[in-house]
Amino acid sequence: LRLNKLVSPAFVTFSAVGSVGLLVHAVVLYFISLDQRNTFLVSQSVATFVAITTNFFLNNEVTFRRKRLRGRAIFPGLLSFYVACSLGAVINLAISQLLYSAGALYMIAGISGGLLAAVWNYLTTSKSVWR
Repeated sequence: LRLNKLVSPAFVTFSAVGSVGLLVHAVVLYFISLDQRNTFLVSQSVATFVAITTNFFLNNEVTFRRKRLRGRAIFPGLLSFYVACSLGAVINLAISQLLYSAGALYMIAGISGGLLAAVWNYLTTSKSVWR
C-alpha cells in the first residue's frame, strides 16, 4: 500500500497471482517436455494455456474480488480473458522460442516469455475483463 503512488496494489496482487501462474506454467512445461515427441513450442503453448486459465480463476477470486465474475458471467469473462491475453501469449511464445533457439535452457526460455507477457496481460485484462 505504501507503493500505491508508484505501483497499483492491484498490480502487486496480479503479480503475486502471476507468480503462481508461472509456477503452474513451469510444472506443466516440465511434464509436457518429458514427452520427446513434443517440440518446445508445443510444450510452451500448452503450459501457457494452462497458466492463463489458472490465472483467470485466481485473479477472479483474489485480485478483482470486488468485481468478481459469478455464475453465467464467468464463461464470457474467461473468453474475454483469453482474448485479452492472446497478444501476451504471442509475445510469450515468440520471446521464449527466440531464446530457446539461441541456446537458452527450455525452462529459462519458457519463464522469460511468461514474465514479459505479464505486464501486457495486467494492462489489458484489468481494463477489459474486470472493468
